Amino acid sequence: DPCGSQPCMNGGTCRATNGNTGFQCICPPGYNGQRCENRDPCSPNPCLNGGQCVANNMGGFSCMCVAPYSGERCVDSNPCASNPCGNNGQCIANNGGFHCECNLGFFGNRCERLVCEPNPCTNGGTCEPRPNGVFHCICPPEYQGQRCEFRKVCEPNPCVNGGTCSPYGLDTYSCNCPFGFTGRNCETRDPCIPNPCKNSGRCRPNAAAGSYVCECPVNFAGINCEIRDACASNPCQNGGTCRVVNGNSYQCVCVAGTTGFNCEIRDPCAVNPCLNAGQCMPNGMGGFTCVCPNPYTGQRCEDRIDPCASQPCRNGATCQPGNGNSFQCICPPGYSGFDCSTREVCTPNPCLNGGTCVSNNIGGFTCRCQPGFSGQRCEDRNPCAPQPCMNGGSCTRDNGGFRCTCPPGYSGIRCEIRDVCQPNPCMNGGACRPTNGNSGFQCMCLPGYNGQRCEIRDACTPNPCLNGAACIANNVGGFTCQCRPGFSGPRCQDQDGCANQPCKNNGVCVSSGAGGYTCQCPTGYDGQNCEQVDICGVKNPCICGTCQNDASRPQGFRCFCPPGYTGDRCEKLISCLDSGAECINGGECIQRPLGDYVCSCPYPYCGSRCQNQRPFCDGNSPSVTPAVTTVSPVCSSSLCNNRGSCQQNGYGNGIQCFCSSGWSGSRCQYAIRTNVGRSQDSIQPNNSTILTSTSNSTNIRRQRK
Repeated sequence: DPCGSQPCMNGGTCRATNGNTGFQCICPPGYNGQRCENRDPCSPNPCLNGGQCVANNMGGFSCMCVAPYSGERCVDSNPCASNPCGNNGQCIANNGGFHCECNLGFFGNRCERLVCEPNPCTNGGTCEPRPNGVFHCICPPEYQGQRCEFRKVCEPNPCVNGGTCSPYGLDTYSCNCPFGFTGRNCETRDPCIPNPCKNSGRCRPNAAAGSYVCECPVNFAGINCEIRDACASNPCQNGGTCRVVNGNSYQCVCVAGTTGFNCEIRDPCAVNPCLNAGQCMPNGMGGFTCVCPNPYTGQRCEDRIDPCASQPCRNGATCQPGNGNSFQCICPPGYSGFDCSTREVCTPNPCLNGGTCVSNNIGGFTCRCQPGFSGQRCEDRNPCAPQPCMNGGSCTRDNGGFRCTCPPGYSGIRCEIRDVCQPNPCMNGGACRPTNGNSGFQCMCLPGYNGQRCEIRDACTPNPCLNGAACIANNVGGFTCQCRPGFSGPRCQDQDGCANQPCKNNGVCVSSGAGGYTCQCPTGYDGQNCEQVDICGVKNPCICGTCQNDASRPQGFRCFCPPGYTGDRCEKLISCLDSGAECINGGECIQRPLGDYVCSCPYPYCGSRCQNQRPFCDGNSPSVTPAVTTVSPVCSSSLCNNRGSCQQNGYGNGIQCFCSSGWSGSRCQYAIRTNVGRSQDSIQPNNSTILTSTSNSTNIRRQRK
């Protein structure tokens, strides 16, 4: 028994294995090793606050702490672990808390506010941030003040005529005018220069009226002190003061207690006999009457009316007289109202934690709580009161704590982390994925789009190229198709008719699209695929007739003889002596020097049998000379097809067909479907009488569809 020797240490359980040839130790918690000989320093877990224990090979351990904890056993809390300071502010832990040292331009408990937003500088001033959340306003030239709120009253200079502007206060100024000018802005010329006042009168400018006033010396009057004084006789009595009026009159200013034109009447109200601010009114008979203010009465307002005499205050309140008949009740604790008749529910204050009690008109109250507290009596502490959520996050209470609802673009417990994928920078439905620790992003584009932000449309998705062609996109939203062999066209939609090389005997194949083609045959070959030997094109075997290739005949051709000729090669001339070939219309059968016989036609007839009449003889008319009349071989309109024109060749022993546009062949029997190279509209004969249409020594054959 392998477990008989009890090999497992430290209380480990031995289990036999491999048919009782080996053993396995089941170790108790805190031990490991093949025989449970090693103590596990991570069992039980010595790391606190959710820290992960990692054992080393020397019997020790280290703790991997989760934020915000640190230390050997994750005991210490690090308030800066979550980096609560925004805008790259530096977090500094102190006394279990932290404070943020903000970068230039930011301030606030968490550096969440911009010094210059909104702009504190008015009138177009530029805000310049300074350390410690301070700002400095750079004002436009015409403004000043800490926030550029004051206009520089002396810029530009409001004083005219050389006046000097002197500011005083923040928004006003005064002008120091040069000699001869006056007015607020020195805009008025001084009317006192030269002095218009006579008799040593003193001139005073009157800016409002645009003129002046003369202050005259004693015994003189008038606008310019030009009149001697009317007060010289001292007409005013009882100490009255005389003043000149209108130059030649006077007015008495009476002392208190007198009246009349010359102050000759004494006034009973001159020394006010009424007390307590009573108003004295003369009665015209040397007496007076006092008009008393509240709360006084009596002949001289000497008696006071007491508004508290009726004891208007209730519940033991103290009555204090006021102005006139008014009074004020000083209520004891627990009562309020004009006469202290209302019981005060806010005394003593039922609101806790510094809350303010506000009573209503139905005997109840409401508590206005201090920031950070809520509840009917402000008994609940509000964790959202200090606004822990950053970057505009919304705080809601959650099981005694708080939860931040972050605006788009931010995440984290306090919305302190900026989300580079909000709003989504990827276009056309692309999915955004943060990279580099949320400092960058990558766009996962939908099929058919590419680019850093999926802004480029992939013209190759789906593949627009047909028949297995490869699509290559360019950088402007277009594409090019690389066609497989046998196909062509912008999208490889056309099958190449030349792919199987249908042209024989070295014929050149020209694709015509849609699977069609044309064979350009070399000299000596003919047919749709250049499969026929062109006997007629190489050497015309027909002496006087038109040659046509014919593979069904042993010789490979046949001759079409014009009227007047016969034989396999049109080598025999039909004599007008033969039966059925007699001359008509008075024609005469004559023998030519060579021994043959032809018809000599009278005017206006022509033709091989004189069957035609001028002017319809064309090239078929007889040739007449003064010595002898000979008749040329006759063209038949049936020899040249498709409105081809027939004409005798220059040797008198053959014809040639001049084909109309679009036709070719010795008898204009072939339709030209495709023009290749330089085609001829009219046929120029060679040394034979065979009709062919040439194009750079290449015959044009019909096009296969």
